[in-house]
Amino acid sequence: MNSLPEKLASIDLAAIVVAEGIELRRSRQRYLGRCPFHEDKTPSFTVKENRFKCFGCNASGDAIDFIQQLRGLSFRDACLYLGITLPGRPATKAECKQVEIAWQRRKHRAELVERFRQWEARYSSELGKRIRRAYRWITKYVKTPEDLNGSTGDMLQEIYNHLPFWEERLQTLACGTDEQKFDLYKEVNNVGQIQTDGRTRRSGK
Repeated sequence: MNSLPEKLASIDLAAIVVAEGIELRRSRQRYLGRCPFHEDKTPSFTVKENRFKCFGCNASGDAIDFIQQLRGLSFRDACLYLGITLPGRPATKAECKQVEIAWQRRKHRAELVERFRQWEARYSSELGKRIRRAYRWITKYVKTPEDLNGSTGDMLQEIYNHLPFWEERLQTLACGTDEQKFDLYKEVNNVGQIQTDGRTRRSGK
């Protein structure tokens, strides 16, 4: 049987962090994101070589420490949550079942997070295209105030009305918190309730 350090070494901590809904971006040999353990306005949470550290609140450790702190679990329950059976005695049938359920939940959460990130990238691109197109139309057709009259003027006036709305949404996607982005996701999409890890959450169809 593999030792606990060997089992921890085989775990992709960055993938676990992302599956818990925390956005990470690669920065050279590490991953960087906002810390889930304190109000982190600028990214100070790092993952490198299967260990995490926050330079804001000094939280640090391995995958077990991360799950213990994030979910308030005991050491043993955090291991089971990660699918790790502790050395020293065989796992019971109930513990094996708990490991399987925990793995399925993490997989489901990871899929939801990935779907949300894909939507975020697509919608950011869509908004960027709308804004660039709008400014091209304004630059091309608006030379004097009189250009805002008539049918073309009506169309340009509609563009003017939409621009702040699009720019505000793009700003949220670029600089907002995950909570603000998810609120936007719910606003933009027809959102229905789904069930995940025993709690009711919201997700786009």
